[in-house]
Amino acid sequence: MEDQDSKRITITIAGRPYPLKIKATDEAVIRKIAREVNEKINRFQLSYPNRDKQDCLALALLAYAVDLYKANLRSDA
Repeated sequence: MEDQDSKRITITIAGRPYPLKIKATDEAVIRKIAREVNEKINRFQLSYPNRDKQDCLALALLAYAVDLYKANLRSDA
């Protein structure tokens, strides 16, 4: 990635900051996805109050993996 096209940002997922070096043109998409991931984690925390944040993060990851798998199946058909 060229320095003139890259940008450093920090996103927060499940309360933890993650510094990233990204293409400047990808910033809006990355921030939107981070927001959606955090919303999904929060929904799992409300649905499963006895689970810790790590469990909710894992459930959110699994939900996204299932969605991606299904989308790939549809595009292969």
